[in-house]
Amino acid sequence: MKKRPGGLTQRVVWAAWLAAACGQNYSDKPAAEALAERNLTPLEEMPSASSPEAGESPVQTLDGGVTIRVPESWQRVPPSSSMRIAEYAAPFPEGGEGATLAVFRGNMGTVDANVRRWFGQFSQPDGSPARGRSWTVETEGGLRATMVDVSGTFRDGMGMGDAPVREGYRMLGAILGAGGTTWYLKFTGPAGAVSAHEEGFDSLVRSMRN
Repeated sequence: MKKRPGGLTQRVVWAAWLAAACGQNYSDKPAAEALAERNLTPLEEMPSASSPEAGESPVQTLDGGVTIRVPESWQRVPPSSSMRIAEYAAPFPEGGEGATLAVFRGNMGTVDANVRRWFGQFSQPDGSPARGRSWTVETEGGLRATMVDVSGTFRDGMGMGDAPVREGYRMLGAILGAGGTTWYLKFTGPAGAVSAHEEGFDSLVRSMRN
């Protein structure tokens, strides 16, 4: 069945026209005018859902009722792991490999334990521990988030086993409680790609609301 604007079908259009044209209320006036006399709105003139203004980041709701405001250039993609609630791809403006935001949810230990685990996924070229930092911010929704920034040689898979090793990587992370559980956001990729979206990641975290 052919769709009409706004997702309405031809059958609904004809039903509205017949309601105005049939029976003792028949009018030989143009359809729009006849409908207006009966306080009906022509379907073609019904307002459609508004789209985000240019430059405005779209708000998305994650499984669990938490909302985030996602940078326009990021694309939501199917999660590469069943553990991930959501996943986003952030392209590198200069081309090449981009960065990935992985979103997790649940009870995965204390904040400090997770920060140490994330740091443990990175090392310096000589094999020494990676240098990173952590700090706290408050989101627009009044949530307290622990932020992480670490870079170096990255070993995926929580740093265990024969996980791939990637040199020159960086990770921006956030851990915060919302919706009755704990959320973990890991934004990883080549250092240049992550740096290009650093402000976007910070803005996304600060936009989180219950």
